[in-house]
Amino acid sequence: MNCENICDTSYLAFQTFDTIGVVKLPGTGHPDKYNMILAHPTGVRTFDIVFGHNLFISNGENDNCIFIWKFDSIQMEKQVAHIKLESTNYIKHLESIFYCVQLQDPQNLVLNRTIRLPLIIDFARMCGVHVSQRQIHELYDEQCFKKAMTNPEKIEINFEEAIRIYYNHFANDFNQMSADEIMKFVFNEYKSPTTSKIDIQSLIQTLVSETI
Repeated sequence: MNCENICDTSYLAFQTFDTIGVVKLPGTGHPDKYNMILAHPTGVRTFDIVFGHNLFISNGENDNCIFIWKFDSIQMEKQVAHIKLESTNYIKHLESIFYCVQLQDPQNLVLNRTIRLPLIIDFARMCGVHVSQRQIHELYDEQCFKKAMTNPEKIEINFEEAIRIYYNHFANDFNQMSADEIMKFVFNEYKSPTTSKIDIQSLIQTLVSETI
């Protein structure tokens, strides 16, 4: 793992069963804000910080080893700076999609700062997220209650609200696949290597066994 003063730079050192690490505060869950290392595969018995020297000392549970680690704060700060740049670029990308969805309506000749709530579904799909009917109904119920309205078609949301809705309802799994990608994956799994056709019997058998 190098930090001039781990207290003054808002870092938190921690240990798990077999690893030790540091997180840049405030913690957001972003992997680039963490630095972890497998310290003792059989378990960490004790773990301490040498104040002012950016050194960690760990003692293994069963390996009879004492290790000294040095935390690299310069590298960590580079990682955090990369997060800010990455986040800014991604927000700009989402903002372009926010305005792009407005162009789907041929009668809409002016880009507005708000969109109708149903367009958030197209927004999510353009981000590569498949939205289920259940998610749509839950979103409509939530927004109608929040804005004291009965017709979701008449609800207008701005970009900040669109981002909040996107992350709260649709983007919990950043690795989820679109409907087209799911279908292609399934068909490729059951495609015959000789005829390039779908083995329907194997597919049905799998579906039946999974259901049971």
